Amino acid sequence: MMRFHHELRGRVDTRSDSPYTVALMSAPSDKRLAASPAATARVFVSCAAPDALYQCALYRHLAPLRRAEKITLHHSSEFPPSENREAEVRPWIQAADIVILLLSPDFFDDHDMFHVELRAALAHQKDDGAVLLPVFIRAMERTHTGFVGIQCLPDNGKA
Repeated sequence: MMRFHHELRGRVDTRSDSPYTVALMSAPSDKRLAASPAATARVFVSCAAPDALYQCALYRHLAPLRRAEKITLHHSSEFPPSENREAEVRPWIQAADIVILLLSPDFFDDHDMFHVELRAALAHQKDDGAVLLPVFIRAMERTHTGFVGIQCLPDNGKA
């Protein structure tokens, strides 16, 4: 884990005005949870901690949309570890128009990712019609992931 933090240091922009800043979100009643302007899609990115570099890369690729105020980005690592993580994360997932799941072996190994965020995202897609975008970012066996028959990226089955 130390190696991971060492690799991440210097690659994540820590300026307060940077979209890459890992900041702690306030309570779910925060103003940012309120409806975004009609032209702005709310995007929630779910990613396991060891895959944070992939998340940073995604944020860089989405920067033009963010700067044009077409999307707002929130991610699971903005929440501090807590005993009631589900109550903190679920409202943000339910408020999202698009949920991007950055899937890897670490995602499926992490209890919060699998039991809280994945289930909340699947329920939000089923109940509210949210766009769910599962992206396999590292190679892994997909047969028992629950995504067989669901369109995922990359579509060739290889990360």
